[in-house]
Amino acid sequence: MKKQIKQFLVLLVLLIACVAVFVVLFLYNKRQQEREEEENKTISLIQADSEDITAFSYYYEGDLLEFTKRENKWYYTADETVTLDQDTMGNMVRSLSEMEASEELENPAALSEYGLDEPVNTITVMTEGKAYVVLVGGINGITGQYYIKLDFSDEIYLTDTDYDSKFWVSLEDLTAEEESETVDDTEFVDDTESLDDTEEERVSDTEMVSDTEMD
Repeated sequence: MKKQIKQFLVLLVLLIACVAVFVVLFLYNKRQQEREEEENKTISLIQADSEDITAFSYYYEGDLLEFTKRENKWYYTADETVTLDQDTMGNMVRSLSEMEASEELENPAALSEYGLDEPVNTITVMTEGKAYVVLVGGINGITGQYYIKLDFSDEIYLTDTDYDSKFWVSLEDLTAEEESETVDDTEFVDDTESLDDTEEERVSDTEMVSDTEMD
């Protein structure tokens, strides 16, 4: 009887130990999953699809570049005679609609600490019912991410978006290349040589006729 009780107690201890290990592993895995979800979580800054964006603007080397969409075609607002590359414009608009932040700063300091008191760029995005103004500040020296904020909000974010390549673009880079007709120099030379040969044959025939008449 005592032996059976002893075995029972041993089994009970082992069972409790297994349950404890299971609980610890469960909580650990749950915490890891929550941490990964938190790290992968992104914050959408522009609540609009690319098709809903009707206008946008940004600064390039101190000049404001503004663009407007009309009948599904993009125009340079200051001079609509400029022919824009519509594919390039579409890619830029998609980048605007996908603008995200990877992290919101907790208890942020003054805007000057993040270069947001004098932004390196101000990007404005217009839809039918709303305007978004995104201020682009300095770069975090550790992560290499930009500091950004919306002008109507006090929140400051970090973003992985590469503003140097996506929104630091000149008007010339957005302009469609004009197709120009070129003259084939080889064909021109060939045609000239053919004319010369024809002229020589005509002169030769004339000389033969003259010699015949003299005879």
